[in-house]
Amino acid sequence: MKKMHPGALWLFRLQILFPLLLPVLFISLFMFGAFFSSAAFKLMFLGPIALLALLTEVYARMSYNRWLYELKPDSIRIEKGIIWKKYVSIPYARVQNIDIRRGIVARIFGFSSLFIETAGRSAIAYRGYGGRGGNAYQSEGYLPALGIKDAEGLRDRIMAKIKNAPKSRQGL
Repeated sequence: MKKMHPGALWLFRLQILFPLLLPVLFISLFMFGAFFSSAAFKLMFLGPIALLALLTEVYARMSYNRWLYELKPDSIRIEKGIIWKKYVSIPYARVQNIDIRRGIVARIFGFSSLFIETAGRSAIAYRGYGGRGGNAYQSEGYLPALGIKDAEGLRDRIMAKIKNAPKSRQGL
């Protein structure tokens, strides 16, 4: 089984830190502004920040090491999860579309996200999100960080397997 691109570590770190960034800044600037020079503030504020940074790094590394994928002769297999493992096997006959997306974090760190849309599942991913392109975590086949060439090569290999599949299996 193959791992994600090393840039996935930054993606996993930002998924944890970004929602916490504004509350931490608000608390530090407005509520404790008078105590910036005191040693008590440094201990009270910098200690939890160091603990948060440590826990974020542990989470990012565990997520990176446990998000794997593999091309099998008849399907693609994705394995992910730290506490609760999720195993997804997507038969090539069910694949309808494969999207490659590169957001700003992906462009900075040189990776792509791969979305494998399947029959029946793809409609759920786009419901309620307007024209923004759906929710990544509802896509049945989601690989958050592959190298740019790896993502394009994987897309091409899956598309070749779809074209070579018997027509009766494709529902035609």
